[in-house]
Amino acid sequence: MKPALLGSVSGHSSVLAEFGGRFEQGERVYLFANWPTLEAALQHIVDERKRARTPILS
Repeated sequence: MKPALLGSVSGHSSVLAEFGGRFEQGERVYLFANWPTLEAALQHIVDERKRARTPILS
């Protein structure tokens, strides 16, 4: 069994693919080689969202 991500993640498909996620059409999930890779992809998405919400002070 491989770690998988199920849900409405199409908005993050390019990031998931960058981290090695492979979309499995039949199951409609993103499969990853291991848990640390999936965790890194999700952490990257969270970090990017935080950066986008943080106001830039000059």
